Amino acid sequence: MNSRNIILVKILWVLGNLQVVLTEEDQNFRRKFSESNFLQETLGDTLGHLPDDFDEIYGATMFGNVTELPDVDMTNWTVGHRGMDKGNQTPWELPIYMQFNQGHMVAIVVYSILMFISAVGNITVLVTIIRFRMKARLNRVNLFLLHLAIADLLVTFLLMPLEIGWASTVSWRAGDAACRVMSFFRIFGLYLSGFLLVCISLDRYFAVLKPLALPEANKRGRCMLYAAWLGSTICSLPQAVIFHVERHPRAQWFEQCVTFNFFTSTGTELAYSVFGFFFLYGFPLAMIISCYSCILYEIFKINNLNRCAIPVYCSLITSFRVPL
Repeated sequence: MNSRNIILVKILWVLGNLQVVLTEEDQNFRRKFSESNFLQETLGDTLGHLPDDFDEIYGATMFGNVTELPDVDMTNWTVGHRGMDKGNQTPWELPIYMQFNQGHMVAIVVYSILMFISAVGNITVLVTIIRFRMKARLNRVNLFLLHLAIADLLVTFLLMPLEIGWASTVSWRAGDAACRVMSFFRIFGLYLSGFLLVCISLDRYFAVLKPLALPEANKRGRCMLYAAWLGSTICSLPQAVIFHVERHPRAQWFEQCVTFNFFTSTGTELAYSVFGFFFLYGFPLAMIISCYSCILYEIFKINNLNRCAIPVYCSLITSFRVPL
């Protein structure tokens, strides 16, 4: 592939991963309903009107270690037009972020645009590489770009449709098994894209700084590809364990795919967040900067040596010139 296609791939990768920020913000937005300060923010004014058995329901689902509701008499509870309350009390209004709102509409539009751009670009790159493969054997760079296009297509056709559908329904309606499986795949493609960029950077590093190790380059490239896929799988597996379906304590019909009630402490949750941030952003960025910095340093060093060699070469020519 020529340099123009390589630049196109990099641009598409950036566009395809702009949704990472939206994903993280949207995930935190959805999880807000299940945090410990939920009642303080949304129900603070009505705590005095809650029935006696509501504390048992809320305590078991929000602060306890159980995932099922206790046996509580709910025969006198009625469903309002937006929530559930007991007896003749005023129906409870759902918070704005538990309803379809303008933010969800913006997310759907943005994800749809990114999905279209990413699909067209990455499919074009994939078809181009496959056609090239039919004519000649792929070199290492094209092989890396092939895997990178596949990783971006995983993000395009797994993560983005999931986010569009999730924003449309607001709540999670696919069950616990689908929650765990999709939580794995919604992050797998992102890990794989970052790790493949690290592989490309390392390959360029060895090609420039270790040119004599060329016979081992193909074997090293295959090993790096195996490591990228394996590392992405290992880093994504905790998602399938941590994420699960929880029901809202006041709106039992409202289910969400969240991490709540899994972590035993705030420190554990923070450690997992740091782990994800490091391997998703920190490690690839550090490796890319390090590799290309070494490459640039080597190029500048060679250029300086060449500039110093020109005067020496000219002086040698003048010294051995035969006088007329």
